[in-house]
Formats: sequence, C-alpha cells, structure tokens
Amino acid sequence: MKVISAVLSIFFLSSGILWAEPEKKPGGVPSDYQIAVEHLKAEDYDLAIENFQKAIVAEKTATGQARIYNLIGVAYMKQDISPQSAIGSFQQAVELDPQLAEAYFNIASIYASKENNPTKAAEYFQKTIDVDPKYTRAYFGLGWFSLIQQQDALKALELFDKTIADNPDFAEAYYGQGMAYIQLQKAHMALGAVSRLRGLQRDDLAATLEKIIIQVSPPQGDETAAGTGSGEGQNSAAKSPFQPPKPPPA
Repeated sequence: MKVISAVLSIFFLSSGILWAEPEKKPGGVPSDYQIAVEHLKAEDYDLAIENFQKAIVAEKTATGQARIYNLIGVAYMKQDISPQSAIGSFQQAVELDPQLAEAYFNIASIYASKENNPTKAAEYFQKTIDVDPKYTRAYFGLGWFSLIQQQDALKALELFDKTIADNPDFAEAYYGQGMAYIQLQKAHMALGAVSRLRGLQRDDLAATLEKIIIQVSPPQGDETAAGTGSGEGQNSAAKSPFQPPKPPPA
C-alpha cells in the first residue's frame, strides 16, 4: 500500500491546487488583485498573499471574496510552509460561497497529500461532489480512500470507472483501476490499465503497475491464477497488446 499512497500524494501535489479567478466586473478588477495574480504566477507567494488580502477589501461581493480567499489558499499551499493556513483560507472561501466546489476539493487535496488525514480528505471530496456531481477528480480521491482505508476494492473500482468514463485520459485513474483489480485478486484484468497507461505515455505508472502484477501472479506452470483457478491470469498476462479490463462479476 506504500506504492499506492505515494502515487496518490504525488498526484495531488503535481496536479496543482485548483484555483479560479473572480469574474471581472464592468470597469475591471481592483489593481491589487491584478498585482496579486501576477505575483502568484511568478511564485512570489508572500507578495501574492499581501495583495490578495488588499483585494478582498475592494471586492464587494461574497462570491468574489470567496474566490480571492481560494487564491490565498493556493498561495499558502504552493508556499509549502503552513498547510493549516491554506485550509483556513479555503474554509473562509466556502463560508462565503458554499457552492465553490474547487475550494472543497483544495481542502481535500491538502488532507490527502500534506496532512495525512484520509478521513477528512474523503469528507471534503464528498462535499465537492455534493456541490458539483461532475467534479471528476473528487471521485478519483474517494476511489483511493475506498481502496486504501476501507479496503473496499469493488467500491474503489466503481469510483475509478466513473472517473475514467468522465475523463478517458485520466492516467492516475487507470492506475487506481489496476490496483483495485489486483486487490480483488484479478491481476490479469489489470493488464488493460497497463495498456491504457502506455497509450497515454505514462510509462512510469504502467511499469509500476506491471511490476506489481508480476509479483502477485502465480509462477509459470501454476494453474491457480488469481480469481480463475484455470490459468486465465497467466494466459492473459502473456497477451500482447494487453486487452482492456472487463467489469468484475456482480
């Protein structure tokens, strides 16, 4: 499970915390806000935070203030000094705008990647979905929670499949799908995920998943392949190209 946790953490850190700029009002946005955005893009996070805080005073709408607080949280998160400061800013954002899905997702991402608190991460992934049922990456996060913490591979597989259905190029979701099949003792069905990862040019994840498949597969000549009892897993592993996985039996 250490491999899974590492991939999960890397995904949320490398994918970037989501942020959305407040909508521009007639007459333009406050200059402090514009300056703050430029500092954020330049990775000058202290000045970004300082100017975003000034911009909040000038912004009169709750939804606009919420999006600025979300950006302050992004700056704190990217600064990588105080995750709790980032969480506090994101929480201020959702208090001002309870429908701001990306702020819930950002909180979940911090709990998943920085705070090592999967239960809180799952709570906020679910809140993200409650606000926006089409928020694909939140299903992905819940999939990992189901797989790692709840040891519910069937539920995880359902969530990864939904993620892939909404975003067929979501490489990490294929990795999760493969790990779910392995946990279900259907390693041969994870080969489809390996094939898809290679098609997406994610040879790093494909190689890691393939290595795990080899480790859990029975040795040559052993006909008690996982989940089949007839060598099906061994035969599937020998196929090239890999066949796409099929849904597990009900």
